[in-house]
Amino acid sequence: MGKKIQNNLPFVSIVVPCRNEEKYIGKCLDSLIYNDYPKNLIEIFVIDGMSEDNTKGIIEKYIEKYPIKKTGNISGFVEKIIMYLELPLRKKDLIYMVLVLKKAYCH
Repeated sequence: MGKKIQNNLPFVSIVVPCRNEEKYIGKCLDSLIYNDYPKNLIEIFVIDGMSEDNTKGIIEKYIEKYPIKKTGNISGFVEKIIMYLELPLRKKDLIYMVLVLKKAYCH
């Protein structure tokens, strides 16, 4: 994206709550990482809901390579997740919640 266009774009926070999504979390994160939005205007938070499969391990591999932020394990509803992240996200322009669904992934 050109510098002029980039100046008008908002800073975007993406929140990805997940639980037991080892089959799909990689595809979801790839789609968020490899988009054409300027990397300096985006942040990704991944929140694991106490997964019992390899979801945490996959997330950790992505964190080693990409600027993804992981929060601690949280059990409960999406509202709890937003409350947990309220302070660090308060000053952001846009916040998107991405849900990883069985047999689907975000594009």
